[in-house]
Amino acid sequence: MNIIQIGCNDGNDHVFKFVNENHLKINKVLLIDAVPACIEMAKEQYKNFAFIEYKNLAIIADLKEMIPFFVSEHDHYAQCSLYKNHVIKHCGNNISEIIVPAKNINDLIFKFSENIIDRLYIDAEGEDANLILNLNFNIKQIKFIQYESAHSSNNELAMEKLQKNNYNIEFYPSSNITAIKKELKREDFI
Repeated sequence: MNIIQIGCNDGNDHVFKFVNENHLKINKVLLIDAVPACIEMAKEQYKNFAFIEYKNLAIIADLKEMIPFFVSEHDHYAQCSLYKNHVIKHCGNNISEIIVPAKNINDLIFKFSENIIDRLYIDAEGEDANLILNLNFNIKQIKFIQYESAHSSNNELAMEKLQKNNYNIEFYPSSNITAIKKELKREDFI
């Protein structure tokens, strides 16, 4: 099984729980976060697994190589986004701006060494639906996609695109949208 998580934060989340429970079936996990401190926390969280790869990047819909990112770091996590107001809404005005390397989502998927992506998790703090809208579904087979819809605009358009690309849509949990290829069994993913 091959997994990509865009926006892994500290790694202490539902993706870690899934990896921990299914580690014998997993071939590769790629964890991505724009904040260097988050990558370091994720490395500590996943230290017992040899199949993890880490990338300190912002995954975006356009083709820029470096972008400004707004961050509010705390002892055990960091809140970050391309959108300053998003971070202020969650953390107040105690934020900083960092310049981070960026990669287009399609470049990321194309360069992923495995031909099949069993699970793609996206938590891009406001950019989630835009990533789905810009995703080229012809690059690799992606069986399962889950993205945070709570802070995204364009959710309706993103869901339409997923359905046009043969995905069934579910809301799970309420702040996430889950899409599973129609030819696959829901029970194998949820």
